[in-house]
Amino acid sequence: GVDLLLEAMPKVIAKIPDVKLEIIGGGQEKKNLMLLAKKLGIMEHITFHGWIIDKEDKWRKLSDAAIGLAPFNTKIFREEVKNADPAKVKEYLALGMPVIATDAIANSTDIEKAQCGIIVRYKIDDLANAIITLLSDSNRLRKYRKNAVKYMKQFDFEDIARINLERILA
Repeated sequence: GVDLLLEAMPKVIAKIPDVKLEIIGGGQEKKNLMLLAKKLGIMEHITFHGWIIDKEDKWRKLSDAAIGLAPFNTKIFREEVKNADPAKVKEYLALGMPVIATDAIANSTDIEKAQCGIIVRYKIDDLANAIITLLSDSNRLRKYRKNAVKYMKQFDFEDIARINLERILA
């Protein structure tokens, strides 16, 4: 779904000219994505980091970002993937980054209900509008950042272990 994100960027740039997109990861599609970015004339707004092996460096880069993007391509997902709970979405939320994701993820309803992210259809305009909405409204962005951290508390290992040990030992 990174190609959808790149295709949405010209619309985002038109509204937010100083926006920057950082892409972490690589793989066989990286070259095609770079070509698409050049074709769209948006290379000056994008940094392709490739894979970041050092976890500290990865967390530092992620924590400096305003929002986490997870535009999973709903057109190619198999059923087991559609019902997945992608780790990167939880990483973004744990770092206080609201997410914008396609409706491919299993917990999309929970994320919207908790107001820590925006879930969109796999459409260029939907993705662009969600990015513009969050980045253009500092109060909403701040609220969603706080809600992201609050939402992730339910996944805290120490809390889960304590609650279950109390239940078992009672």
